[in-house]
Amino acid sequence: PPDGSPSCSIEPALNHTSLRLLCSWPGGFPSPSLHWTGDLKRLEQEEADTGQQTNPLINTAILLQSAGLTTNNSLFKCTGSHLALKQLTECSTRTYVPPAEPVCSAYVTNNQQYLMLSCSWDGGAPKALVWWEGPGGHGKGGEENSNILILRYGTARSGKPYTCHAKHPLLVQTKTCTLTLG
Repeated sequence: PPDGSPSCSIEPALNHTSLRLLCSWPGGFPSPSLHWTGDLKRLEQEEADTGQQTNPLINTAILLQSAGLTTNNSLFKCTGSHLALKQLTECSTRTYVPPAEPVCSAYVTNNQQYLMLSCSWDGGAPKALVWWEGPGGHGKGGEENSNILILRYGTARSGKPYTCHAKHPLLVQTKTCTLTLG
């Protein structure tokens, strides 16, 4: 049989609009059987509606079209079984939205040579995707949990907004915070 117990995780998928549940339990011959349970009813109903014949509960990785469908604080369990073991073994993972709002701040660094715009949205499972948009094409692509945009002090557009966008797979809408430089 495989060693220990299954390992569960949850990650963003499809540009942070969906969730991917991952379950692994390496080793053993034959391979162990893994089954997902939890808040999967909507997924099963959607697949029944589209006529797909797959059973998402026995896959080790399943995709949940989550934006607005999976509830905050949903619990998912992966149960593993093996012919050589009498008892089932399981792991679990939970998905939740970060508890607060995204936070933006600005700092002047290196003798007023650079302006550092910081944005973070801490917490959540999986982590949120955070990115900057500013005037004149100033911006920075997405990173998980936090993002820093560094501008030369003289190039920052005075009076123009710099907006931080934060996207979590459980939310349909993107959250924002904005800094307007004086």
